[in-house]
Amino acid sequence: MRPLVLGGKLLPFIVLVLLFCNGCWDKKEFNQLAIAQTVAIDYTDGQYELTIQLVMPTASDADISSDSMWIVQGTGESVADALAEISRSAPRELYLDHLDIVLLGEGLLQHDVRQGLEYLIQEDVLRRRTSLLAVQGKAGELLQIKQELADVDIYYLRNLLRDQRQWVKGGDTMINDYYLAMDGSISEGLVIPRIHAKEGKALYLDGAAILYEDKLLCWMEQHWLESYRWVTGGAEICTLPESDSHGDVTVELRKKRCRWELISDNPLKIKATLQGTLLITENSADAEQRTIAEQDIFQMKIQQEVHKLQKAKVKRDFSRMQDVSCDVFRLGRWLHAWYPSLIRSEEWPYQFGAIEIEIDMETSIESET
Repeated sequence: MRPLVLGGKLLPFIVLVLLFCNGCWDKKEFNQLAIAQTVAIDYTDGQYELTIQLVMPTASDADISSDSMWIVQGTGESVADALAEISRSAPRELYLDHLDIVLLGEGLLQHDVRQGLEYLIQEDVLRRRTSLLAVQGKAGELLQIKQELADVDIYYLRNLLRDQRQWVKGGDTMINDYYLAMDGSISEGLVIPRIHAKEGKALYLDGAAILYEDKLLCWMEQHWLESYRWVTGGAEICTLPESDSHGDVTVELRKKRCRWELISDNPLKIKATLQGTLLITENSADAEQRTIAEQDIFQMKIQQEVHKLQKAKVKRDFSRMQDVSCDVFRLGRWLHAWYPSLIRSEEWPYQFGAIEIEIDMETSIESET
């Protein structure tokens, strides 16, 4: 039995439409569907292993609870074969067009991500906003972890990504990002958030996989992502430890963006100006004792300290990506748009590795309201 593939929006909307829309499916038909929400793809010893999280809704209740979640697995020489095995054993007809999250196992990342996703892309199962997560180990095992309070369900994973997105623009890597990086006119690397299981229980996002030409290039730790976020946008928290001039200071970095500027075309030299706003919070009683003028001077010193720290981080991590000739900062995309004569698509990885980069920083201090 071939999996059912239909167009759709958000799951609650689908549920309501299927239940109440005349001319659609009746309750009996709806009650026979298994809605696929999350798929984990692993590759081991020449075999693709699919683990799918299914929602089993009832015709009488549109509320999706953890009690209606099922985990099914299938193995095959291709993703299509593994999916066919799941279809034969699934308790209901599969509804695949609402896949919201794809977990990519380490074996697949090392093998060929495109081969793992190709069938699902061809069948229009993956939407452009379907999220990708990388797993250092077996992806299927994460879907079977029992949380302390609940199962790992679609809402748990989606909320995890939502919380991450509050601070990180680009922290939620989607299929559309994959298309742009892998199939764009300029060769780029792709940053895919890494999901972990802490002590076999709680899940959390930490670090990332760097994908290049559809294969895992390397794993990056969380602190490296600070530089990536400065260039790609978003917000995050920076903590300055206590010093002689101040107590513990927390700085929220907001509205971040990067402005590229061509300094020289031979040799190729680029200036990256990191822009944003700083919201400074000091965990000290000293702040209450300062005059307005003293507080302004204090904030300027913190601003200078943040500039020095962040410029050094970005310079270090940009150089690290140059060492492996992998542009995850989308610099090639900018050069191709504004100075297409300066780069050649097939030579860009080598050009990127040789670029001289200058880092500058422009920020304003934002007042707490």
